[in-house]
This record gives sequence, C-alpha cells and structure tokens, in this order.
Amino acid sequence: MVLSCALLGAGYFGKHYVRLLGEVSGAHLSAVFDPALSSDAFQEIQKVHPGVMRAQTFEEILRDPEIG
Repeated sequence: MVLSCALLGAGYFGKHYVRLLGEVSGAHLSAVFDPALSSDAFQEIQKVHPGVMRAQTFEEILRDPEIG
C-alpha cells in the first residue's frame, strides 16, 4: 500500500519532510503547495520525488482523491 502525501509549505522544515518522505517505504509525495517556492527549489524536490505536482492552491490538494 502506498500513502500519497502532500506538503503544505516547503520552507525551512519542508526540505526535511521532502528528504524523509523519500526515505519512508510506502510513502509518496504527490503534491507541494508553497506560493513562495522558487522554480529551482521545486526542481530539487522533483529530483527526490519524480512526478510530484506543484499545486497552485491549497484547495487543489484538498480536492485530490489520491492524497490521504
């Protein structure tokens, strides 16, 4: 079973969650929402979590049935 997660805020602590979710068996980072996130920072997240979506709004994540 895969637990699909979203990250709300990828600032100081967010980068640690990105790393840790990459190490947890059965966890998958599906989406990130952070209006202040730079393109370069998002590309770094994509290296660890290929296929991660950059959500434009918090509500977009709430509507996603794949994210638990």
